[in-house]
Formats: sequence, C-alpha cells, structure tokens
Amino acid sequence: IGLHRESTGLVYFRNTNSTGVADFQFIYGNPGDKLVAGDWDGDGTDTVAVYRPSDGRFYIKLQNRQGVADVVIYAGKMTGAVTVSP
Repeated sequence: IGLHRESTGLVYFRNTNSTGVADFQFIYGNPGDKLVAGDWDGDGTDTVAVYRPSDGRFYIKLQNRQGVADVVIYAGKMTGAVTVSP
C-alpha cells in the first residue's frame, strides 16, 4: 500500500496490507509527477517510478530510497487518459 503526495513528491508505503506507520518514506520526483510501482528488474520487489508529463519520461528507481533515477525511459507526452489492458 502506498501514497504519493504529488504536491511535495513524498512517497509513503507499507509492505503489508495492514494499518500502522509507513515502512518506508522518502521524497521522489517533482510536484505533478505521476507515481507508478512495479518490479522493474525482476527481483521480486516492487519499487517506485514516476511519469513526468512535462517531458514524457519515466524515472525508475530499482530500490525504494531517495535519490536520482536508476533508469530513464522516454515514453512520449500523453495528453489524455491512458488505459492499460492485461
């Protein structure tokens, strides 16, 4: 379970579906970025990434900690809703 405050870039998340304080918290991204999570490197651990609408790029972290992106992928600027199909 996670929360991303778009206004500040703060990321909070828990490793279990239970109540309590965040297991991790750190700043990642810029205000207005859109947070996504996934297992980007196939190691079994989900980490954060942000999509930055202003430049059309995904900024991917391979560990859940503050710092610069480990991988940057240009995806193009999206102007409307995005639908993902399984």
